[in-house]
Amino acid sequence: MKTKGINISDFPEQTTEDGVKVYGPTSYETQVAILSHYLHTLDGKHDIASGEKRYEILEAIRDYIEYKHQQDKKNPKWDDVSNETVMKAAESPLENDLFAEFFNVTFPAPKNPKFTFIDLFAGIGGFRIAMQELGGKCVYSSEFDAQAQRTYFANYAEMPFGDNPLRLKATA
Repeated sequence: MKTKGINISDFPEQTTEDGVKVYGPTSYETQVAILSHYLHTLDGKHDIASGEKRYEILEAIRDYIEYKHQQDKKNPKWDDVSNETVMKAAESPLENDLFAEFFNVTFPAPKNPKFTFIDLFAGIGGFRIAMQELGGKCVYSSEFDAQAQRTYFANYAEMPFGDNPLRLKATA
């Protein structure tokens, strides 16, 4: 029997009157981790219309736009959270102005990697620099420390997945 995947977007702590989902303290970072890893692993091989992670990616994009709108209500690019905008952003993220911060990478991966690797207990990314220098491309990173996550994001434009109590509770 195949079971439906569990996503953090299925477990908001509350939903406001206007439908905005409110999550726990690490949920925004988790959504950014999902979104940034998706955007950096595109390579023309992903089809958001049929991908297994379609729902999770679309919800991460929607939540990201809603969060940015709350932070910068004067900027009109964050006003539209319609399904059409979310789909356009998912299908053509490089052409979309919404994700510029995800592509300003201080330490970019090689264009033609020789191998792929994961970065567990990532810290601020020292292991990743060494692996990239050897020709590798990181496909997953994990770090629970919030300050290290922020530094990692500043260096690689990818938010490492963390120790998310909501995800742990949901899968237990």
